Amino acid sequence: MPTNVTPEYKKAEEAYRNAREPKERLVCLKEMLRTIPKHKGTDHLQADIKTRIKQLTEELAAQMKDAVRETFDKSFTESRDELIKRHYWEAMKETSQRDKDS
Repeated sequence: MPTNVTPEYKKAEEAYRNAREPKERLVCLKEMLRTIPKHKGTDHLQADIKTRIKQLTEELAAQMKDAVRETFDKSFTESRDELIKRHYWEAMKETSQRDKDS
């Protein structure tokens, strides 16, 4: 069945095809869904767009989760390293203090 899409939809689809970043693609997909005619001929096309939106949203959420995890791991590692350095220097001070006292 023909879809008879509007020029706005065609522009949004072209922008989607040219988009490289996932966020850009998500914005374009939402624009495509907004501008697509809602009738019997576009049911499958609407479902396809909704599926792509869901997949991109999940992909972006996973990237955000990984970024947060990476940041946490990095800060934990840095704080652990700082703690080790502090204990090392405290031990060195105690050792040098004992050497001076003896």
